[in-house]
Amino acid sequence: MRLIDLIIKDVKNIIYDRKSLALILLMPIVLTTILSFALRGNFEAGDSGIRIITIGVVKEYDLELENRMFENHMASYITDEVELGEFFRDIEEINPEKLFFQDFLGNENVKEYVQYIVLNKEEAIQQLNRNEISAIVVLPKRYIYDTYVNLCGVYKNKVNIDVIKTSDAQFSGTIVESMIEGYNNMLNTFSINKDTVIGVLSIHFDMERAFEEYYAEFINGNINNEEIRLIERTVEGKKQIDSFAYYSMAIMTMFILYSAGYGGRAMLQEKHEFTYHRLKVAGITKKKLYFGAFFTTFIIAFLQSMMMIVYSSFVLKVNWGNIGLVFLVTLLITLGIGSIGVLISAISIKTNSFKVANLFENGIVFFLAVIGGSFTPIYLLPEFLQRLSDFSINGVGLKMYSNIMMGSTLEALLNHILIIIAMIVVFIIAATLVIITGKEAD
Repeated sequence: MRLIDLIIKDVKNIIYDRKSLALILLMPIVLTTILSFALRGNFEAGDSGIRIITIGVVKEYDLELENRMFENHMASYITDEVELGEFFRDIEEINPEKLFFQDFLGNENVKEYVQYIVLNKEEAIQQLNRNEISAIVVLPKRYIYDTYVNLCGVYKNKVNIDVIKTSDAQFSGTIVESMIEGYNNMLNTFSINKDTVIGVLSIHFDMERAFEEYYAEFINGNINNEEIRLIERTVEGKKQIDSFAYYSMAIMTMFILYSAGYGGRAMLQEKHEFTYHRLKVAGITKKKLYFGAFFTTFIIAFLQSMMMIVYSSFVLKVNWGNIGLVFLVTLLITLGIGSIGVLISAISIKTNSFKVANLFENGIVFFLAVIGGSFTPIYLLPEFLQRLSDFSINGVGLKMYSNIMMGSTLEALLNHILIIIAMIVVFIIAATLVIITGKEAD
């Protein structure tokens, strides 16, 4: 029997196995479609740009009470009522509520991207769970008082503005988090400048005069002239990826791993059905059997990939980029899947057990999917998991497909191509060592 006949035989067996065929071919399509629609919150930046993000703002402070607290606080430093009144008129521009709602969230540049609604904590949580808002910003108790003290007083109090987000809107939630962090940094910078100026001037000048001149400059200069800007831009020459494109790649690279498991258990299944022994009696060498297992797994994975690419292109309108590079990457990755499949075949035949194939399908594939970005974008993973993605064939494949979609050239893919080739070599060497060492278990 020729090698091509072995491959055709194995492919026919898969076609006749409807359950496996459904898992290999239909499940990726169904899962990709569901995830693309369900997790669009991770990819608000599509071809149309960043959509307006709606946030809920929760006020936990008591405005009137905390204003009175600050008035009493400053009255202990400025005893003259006329001067105290002038002081409060002078600092109207740095009213913490005005700073946050008018100067920050009300800024024209910010309003192009972010809109807010004021809610109580319970309403905000409910709307967040219903995905009606992308994040919750909690202004804590004593926010007004502590911010006033930090900007105007001689002490520094801790102010924590919390951001609550969900996994359904990680992208927009991260944007809100970064904006609030920037706002806090701005206030901290003003506060640090205040402490530094007062500390230095107190050595040489009358403090009351120095304090007054500093705040006149601070209020009329820094606050009124500072402009908050949000600039949306993409890296030059790079295209943006939406949820449909991402999950088409991610689910495809995950499910071809199952092809390795399926192909890896096929030889042992034939051994249990005595087909393996009949082939050996018929003069088919062990070498040819393993070559057949390798190419059968490769063909299954390649067909699976092609089906996903065609489906996502025509139904989900995904633009995969340079078709030549897509074909090259698909060829390399599926050859890698074939090498994993033949390694699993070798171990399964050697041990006469499905344990390795079961472990791969039920445990290792899930782990590789997690670190490879199949469930959530790699940049949202913890840093140590992001590093591990380069050791997973699906993770490397996902990065190459992403780069092609964003317009990268062959030169930009070379490092990842070399990683895939190295993986193929390692798996084939490992499979060869398993095949030539020891005896097969009965």
